[in-house]
Amino acid sequence: MKRVQFLSVVAILGMLVASCVSLPAAPAQPPAVPEATSGDAVLSLHLEGGLVGFCDDLSIWGDGRAAATSCKAAVSSEGQLTAEEAAQLESWLEALAPFTVSVSEREAADGMSIELAFSGRGGQTASENEKADIAGFAQQVLLRLRKPPAAPAEIGIAVVESVEVQVLDGAGPSVLVIARGSLPDGCTSIDETSWRQEGDTFYVTITTYRPQDMMCTQVIVPFEETVMIEPEAALAAGAYTVSVNGVSAQFEIK
Repeated sequence: MKRVQFLSVVAILGMLVASCVSLPAAPAQPPAVPEATSGDAVLSLHLEGGLVGFCDDLSIWGDGRAAATSCKAAVSSEGQLTAEEAAQLESWLEALAPFTVSVSEREAADGMSIELAFSGRGGQTASENEKADIAGFAQQVLLRLRKPPAAPAEIGIAVVESVEVQVLDGAGPSVLVIARGSLPDGCTSIDETSWRQEGDTFYVTITTYRPQDMMCTQVIVPFEETVMIEPEAALAAGAYTVSVNGVSAQFEIK
C-alpha cells in the first residue's frame, strides 16, 4: 500500500540531484531508533510530513539488523538485511566518509521532510548521486520491513466435479487432465497442483488457499484447472486411470 508513497520520496531526491540542488551537509538531528540498539547504527533515515503525513524511522546496524518504527503509532518491525543488501551497504561503508542529509518540507516537492545519517568508515566524500542512492536503498529496506506479514491461511482440497483426459501424441506420450469443480466462496482460490503415479493409476491433487478471518462473498465460484502429466518412462499399451481429488476418469494407450 505504501510502495508508491515511499518511491515518491526517492523521486524527490532524484529531482534534487537532477536539478543540481545542493543537499545540506550540516549535521542533522539523528532519527529516533530503539534505545537498546541505537548506539551502533550505521544508517538512519527519518521521513516526516508529505501529503499523507508520514512519520517513519529506519535504523540499520553494523551486523545487518534493521528496525522500522513509526512515531505516529506504537508500531515497530525488525528484520535482517538480505545478503545482497548487506554487501551493497558494506561497499558504501568501506568507501565513503560519514555524512548527513537533511531536506526540509519547504525544499521537497510534496512537503516531505527527509533526514539521512550515514556512518561510513572510508575517506571518500559521497557525491550527490551516491547520497540519493543510499537514501533510496534505506527507503526500500523500510518498505520491506513495513510490509504486513502474510495473513494466515487455510489450505484445503478442491471440490472436483468432473475430470476430462486427453492423450497427446508425442515421444511420451503426455496426458492432459482437465478438472472442473467449484470453490466455496469469493476468497478461496486454487493453490497448487501435483501428481504421482502408482501402477496404472495417476493420482492428481488440487489444493485451495483461503485467507483466515476474511469477510467473503458467499457465492459458489466454478473453476477449471489443467494438469499436464508427463511420465518419465513411456506408457505401455493398456488402460489407465486418473483420479483427481477422488474423481476418476479413464484413458487408454494403444
